Amino acid sequence: MSVFEHDQTRIRLASKAQLLNLLNITVFPVIAFLILLQHRKEAVNQGSFVKQHITSSVNASIWAGILLIAPVVFAIVAWPGGDESKLMFIILYFVSVHSAFIILAVLAYARALGGKSYQFFLPKILKSA
Repeated sequence: MSVFEHDQTRIRLASKAQLLNLLNITVFPVIAFLILLQHRKEAVNQGSFVKQHITSSVNASIWAGILLIAPVVFAIVAWPGGDESKLMFIILYFVSVHSAFIILAVLAYARALGGKSYQFFLPKILKSA
């Protein structure tokens, strides 16, 4: 789809959702997610383009939280002690997964700005609003 098939308001709403996802995994983890959830509630009357981007952003944020926080907490609890190789594994895992989520969020944001749809490869946790 081209930019002309979506009006500027819908492109702005979709790009705002993707930007909130990017902010959630970089600068403001919890605050941006709560704003994204509020943004999802407000956009119930928008078209499928906006709903798809908002739902995709919320799902990606939830998956990022699961994949970034849960293994790190588990590793800290399950592997106490001063083993440096385990600590290195935790750091490597966190940096790799976090970098992948940031790259995908930037791609999704660019597609939203271009008026194109984007779906993360992750399984859906929430359905469209």
